[in-house]
Amino acid sequence: MKYADFIKGNESFQYSINIQYDLMNLNKIKGYIPTRKSIEILREYLLNVVVEDRDKSTVLIGPYGKGKSHLLLVLLGLMCGTDDIKELNDLVEKIKSIDNTCAEIASDVLREKKYLPIVINFNSGDLNQAFLIALNQALKNHGIQDMLPETYFDSALGVLEGWEKYNNTITQVESLIKDSCKLDLNKFKRKLKSFDTDAYEIFKEIFKEITSGIEFNPLINTDVVKLYEETNHILKDKYDFDGMIIVFDEFSKFIEASSDINSSMNLKILQDFAELSNRSKSPQMHLVCVTHKTINEYISKIPQEKIDAWRAIEGRFKEILFNTSSQQNYELISNAIIKDIPKVKEVLESKNIDKDEKVWEAKALFSYSDEEFKEHIIQGCFPLSPYSTYTLPIISEKVAQNERTLFTYLSKDEPNSLIHLVSAEEEFDLITIDKIYDYFEPLFRKETFNEAIHDIWVKTDTALKIVYSEEEKKLVKALGIIYIVNDFTTLAPTEQVLSSVLDINKERVSELVNNLRNINVLVLRKSSETLDFIPLSSIDINSKIESLVETKFKSINLAEIYNELVNLKYVLPKRYNDKYKMTRFFKRTFMTINQVESYESVNKLLTDYETDGLIIDLICKDNEDSKRAYEWENKINDNRIILVIPKEVTRIEKDIAEYKAIELLKSDKEFLKEDAAIESQLDILFDDIVEKITNYINNTYDIAYKNNIAYINKKKYSGIKSYKLSLLLSDICEENFKKTPIVNNELINKQEISAPIKKARNIIVDMLLNNSYLDFEHSKNSVECTLFRATLVNKGLLGSEADYNEDIKEVIKEIDLFIVGSSSGDVSFEKLYSSLMSNEKQIGLRKGIIPIYLAFVLKNYKEQAVVYLKSGRIKKELVLDVSVIENINNNPKDYSIKVEEGTEERELYVNSLLEIFNKYLNKKSTNKYVDIVHGMRNWLQSLSLFAQNHQNDFETNTLIKDEIIKLRRELVKYEINYRGFVFENLLKYLNAKDYNECLFKLKEVKNYLDNHDIKVREHLIKVTKEVIDKHYTGSLTGCLIKWYTNLTDSQKEHLYNTETNKFIKLIQSSEHSEVEAVNKLAQIFTGLSIEDWNDNSINIYLSGIEESKSLIENYEESVNSEENEGLIKIIFEAQEEAAVEKTFSKTEISPIGSTLFNAIEEVIDEYGYSVDDNEKRNILMEILSRYI
Repeated sequence: MKYADFIKGNESFQYSINIQYDLMNLNKIKGYIPTRKSIEILREYLLNVVVEDRDKSTVLIGPYGKGKSHLLLVLLGLMCGTDDIKELNDLVEKIKSIDNTCAEIASDVLREKKYLPIVINFNSGDLNQAFLIALNQALKNHGIQDMLPETYFDSALGVLEGWEKYNNTITQVESLIKDSCKLDLNKFKRKLKSFDTDAYEIFKEIFKEITSGIEFNPLINTDVVKLYEETNHILKDKYDFDGMIIVFDEFSKFIEASSDINSSMNLKILQDFAELSNRSKSPQMHLVCVTHKTINEYISKIPQEKIDAWRAIEGRFKEILFNTSSQQNYELISNAIIKDIPKVKEVLESKNIDKDEKVWEAKALFSYSDEEFKEHIIQGCFPLSPYSTYTLPIISEKVAQNERTLFTYLSKDEPNSLIHLVSAEEEFDLITIDKIYDYFEPLFRKETFNEAIHDIWVKTDTALKIVYSEEEKKLVKALGIIYIVNDFTTLAPTEQVLSSVLDINKERVSELVNNLRNINVLVLRKSSETLDFIPLSSIDINSKIESLVETKFKSINLAEIYNELVNLKYVLPKRYNDKYKMTRFFKRTFMTINQVESYESVNKLLTDYETDGLIIDLICKDNEDSKRAYEWENKINDNRIILVIPKEVTRIEKDIAEYKAIELLKSDKEFLKEDAAIESQLDILFDDIVEKITNYINNTYDIAYKNNIAYINKKKYSGIKSYKLSLLLSDICEENFKKTPIVNNELINKQEISAPIKKARNIIVDMLLNNSYLDFEHSKNSVECTLFRATLVNKGLLGSEADYNEDIKEVIKEIDLFIVGSSSGDVSFEKLYSSLMSNEKQIGLRKGIIPIYLAFVLKNYKEQAVVYLKSGRIKKELVLDVSVIENINNNPKDYSIKVEEGTEERELYVNSLLEIFNKYLNKKSTNKYVDIVHGMRNWLQSLSLFAQNHQNDFETNTLIKDEIIKLRRELVKYEINYRGFVFENLLKYLNAKDYNECLFKLKEVKNYLDNHDIKVREHLIKVTKEVIDKHYTGSLTGCLIKWYTNLTDSQKEHLYNTETNKFIKLIQSSEHSEVEAVNKLAQIFTGLSIEDWNDNSINIYLSGIEESKSLIENYEESVNSEENEGLIKIIFEAQEEAAVEKTFSKTEISPIGSTLFNAIEEVIDEYGYSVDDNEKRNILMEILSRYI
C-alpha cells in the first residue's frame, strides 16, 4: 500500500499568507486553525479595540511559519468585516472552542466596529512615500474617492499639466528632466504619481529654473502623520468608521534597511505614528508592526550612531511574542497531515513500527505518556519519525521563510516535501531527519543573518561533496540537523543518537563514522564523546596566527591571562578557623615581578585583593625575577604574604601569545567572513591551546608538587602537602589575629552578610540603641535570637563589665577609647575600622559583627555623641539610629563622630525647651535635641495657615519681627542639624546673646503666634464697627442690628448680589456672639475662614463690607436711575406666617443665561402631563426661593 493512497496535505497550508493580497480572502480566513497561543494574542489585540488606554502601537514577533500573517488576516477580518459574512461568524465559533471570552469580544467587534485596513509595503527606502501609497490604496479599495489626500506630489503634477499648455515652456521642462534623471516627461510623471521623493526634489529644482529662482512651495499639508490623523477623523465623521488599523508587514526589512539609508526622517515618522496611535481614543488608530525577532536583536547589528534613535522608538511599542508550545506544534503537524487513521494503524502494525525500540527511544523528547506518545506522535504525525516530528518545528522556527515553512513542508507537493516523498515510488518506513535537511537545505545555504546555521551548512555541504555512499550522506545530513537544533542535552551528536534517528543499527553507524573520520570529515571530541565536522578552510590559519604573535602579542600581560584561564582560588587555615569559629583565607593570584614590586604597603595589597593573606604565584620570565622577589619579601617583612616561585622560567609565553591571537581572530568578524569554515577551525585550535596552557599552569604551581618553592614565614618548602600548608597558615593567623573574639556564628561573622542576616542584625542594633535589649526574650529559635546569643549573651555583655569575656573586652575597650577620644574634635570612623579589622591591634574583626559592638558602646553616649556625614566640605548631623550604624559600616570613611561634654547651663536650657514644647510631641525619641526640634515643628504646624505664613502686622501693615520670619522659615526646612539648631542656630535666629535671652525671646515669639488669630478677630470686630457705624460703642452684633433697623423696607426686601444677600441674612438671623459674627462675616466676604487668610485678606474683607453697605444704602437711588430696567416683586404668603415681599432688578438675559433658560424649559416640556402645571409652578418657586 502506497502512503499517498491515505495521506495528503492540507491544501489551506500550501501557500503562505500575504496580508496585502489576501486581505478579506474568506477562503484563507476559513482555513485558519486556532491554537491557544494564537487566540491569546488575538484577545490582546481585540482588547486594544474595546478597552481604552491600552497600547495601540505593537510589534508582533515570531519566527517564519508560526502563523503571524494568518493571525493578522483573521484580526483584520474581525475589525474590518461585517457580521453578515458567514465565514467570519464561523471564525467566531472556532475561537469559541478555545476561548469563550475572546469569542464574545470578537463577536462584539465584528458586530459593532468598523476599521479601515491599511497595509504598509516598504520597498523604496522612503517611509513617507510608503504611508502615502498605502493610504491612497486603502481609500481606493473602499471606494472612498472623494477624500483621497492631496499632497505636494499632486501639486507638482498639476503644475506640469499647466506647463503642457505652453509649447516653449514644456520643451524646456522636458530638456531639464532629461538632463537631471534621463527620463522622458511621461515616465517622470509616473514617478511623481508613485510619490517618488527623488523625482519631487528634481521637480523643485526645475520649477526654480523655469520661474527664475522662485521656490516651489505648495500650500499643502505634507506631514503624513497629520494627514493620517485628519483622514481618520473624516472617516469617522463622514463614513462611520471607528478608526483605522495600520499593518506594517515585513517591518524587519525596514529595520535592516535603516542601517544603509539616511533614516532619521523615517524614524521620526515611525515614532510620531506610534505616539499618535497610543494616544488615540475616538477614532482609534492601531499600528501593528510584524517582525521575526525583537527590535533589540535587529538593532544590535546596525551602526552605533543609529542605535539610540531605535531605542527611543522601541520604548513606544509593546512587543508581543508569538511563540507556540511544543505540544501545539505537534498538534499543528498532525492537523496539517490529512490521513486515514485506521490505515495508518494498519501500516504501523504490519511494519512493526509501533513496537520498534528505536522509535520508542524518542519518547524522552516529548512530555507525553506512552498512550499519548503513540496517539499524537507515532500515529498523529505519521509518516514522520518521532525524531523528525521533534526537529521539524525547531528547524522551521530557526530558518523558515515565506516560501518554505513547516506548513509548506507538510502540505505542498514540491521536491523533498512530505507530500513529494509519500507520492514517490521509493519504499520507506518513516521519514528520517536527513529528509528534513534535504527540504530546508536551500534556506540553510542562504541563512546569512544566523551565521551559526550557515556555518553548519557550510561544514555539512563540504562533507557531502567528499563522501559518496548514500548511507554516509544520510549520516552527515542527520549530524547537520542535530547541530542546527543545538540541544545536546536531548539530542546529542553521538553514534547512539545517530543510530536511533536514522534507524540504522549501531554497528553499521560505527563503521560509517570510522570511515568519515579516516577521510577527515568528522572528528570525535574526547572530552564529550561527541562527533563534529572538521572544517576545511582555504585560508592558512596557522600563518595568520604566527603573524599576529609577531606583530601584536610580542608583549602581553601574562598575569592577567594566567588568572583568566586558571583560578587557584583560596587556601584555608583550617585549625585557626575551627578554633575561632570563622573563615579566614589566603587568596592565590598570579603576578609578575613588576606587579609585585609596585606594592610598598602590605595593607594596600591585602585590601585590593580582599583577603586575610595572599599567596603570590610568581610568573618568572628570567632567573633574576626570583631574586628580586626574595628582596621584596624581606623588605615588606610580613608573614601574611607567601611567595610561590617555580623552579624554572615560564615556557608558555609563545602559547599564551597564540591563545591571544586565536582569541582575537575568533572575535574578528571580517576575518571570519573570508571563509565559512574558519570559525570552527579556530574553535578546535582554541580548545587545544587552552587545555595545554591550563595543564602547564596547574602542574607548575601546585604546591603539593616539587615544581616550585613556597616561601612561608621566611622558610622554604617544596612539595608541601595541603594539610601541612593549612597548619602553617593557621600559625600565621594566630600570630596576627590572636585577639579576635570567638563569635560562633558564621552567618554574621564575615565580611558580607546576606539580607536576612542584615535584617536580624539591625533588629539587635535597634534594641541596643533604645536600651530594650535587656528585656529581649532571646531563648527562641529566630535568626535575631540566634545572633543575639552568639554576639551578646555568650560574650557576657548582658551583665556588668566584670562579666565580659576576655576576648570581647579588647573590642569594647578599643571602641570606647575611640569615642572618648573624639571629645577634642570629630574623628573619622575609618580610624576605628582600621584598628578593629587589621592586624594593627591583632583584633581582625569581620565587618558583619562590628555594628553590634559599635551600637553596644554608643548606647552609653547617645546624648553626647554627634555623628556627621561628610560630603565635601559640608558636614550633616545625623540622628543616631540603626540605619546610620549600617551606613557607617558600609562606608566608615564618610562618617565621623564628636562627643560633647554637657554643662549645667546647657542642661537647664535644654530642659526648658523640652518643657515649652513637650505637649506638642506625639512620640518621644531617645534624643532630646530631636524631640525639641520635632516639638517645635509640630507646634508650628498646629498654628493656623495665617499665623504660619503672614509677613505683615495686621494693624500697622508693617513687616513683623525678623526673628519670627527666620524661625518659621528654618523650622519648615527638610533637613536640620538638631544639636546645631538647638545650641547655635536658635540663638542666631532670635538674635540672642545667651541661653536665657534665647528662651525669653522664644516665649515672646510663641506667645505672639499662639494669640495671632485671637488678636486678628479683635481687630476685625473693631474695624467692622467703624465701617458700619463709627460712633457706636456697643457690641458688633448690636451695631449691625442698629444699622439694619434704620434701613427702609424696600432696602431690606430687595435682592442684591450673593455676598450682600448673605450679609443681610446674617443680620436677620438670631443673635450671635461677636466672635461668631466676625467668623461668618469673614467667610461671606473672603470665602475663607480667618485661619486660612493671608496678608491681603483683611483688605478684601473690608472692601466687601464697605461695598455691600454702600449697595444697600444707595439702593433707592439706583432704582430711580435711568439705567434701571424695572423691578420684579415677589410676595410669599403662608397660612401661619406673615407675608414676605422681595424685589430684584430686572436685567437683560445673557447668552449663557439663555442657554440655561432653554435647558430648563426643555426639561419641563419633557415631563409633559406627567407633572401637572400647579406642581410645576411649585417646583419652580421652590427653586427660586433658594436665591431669595
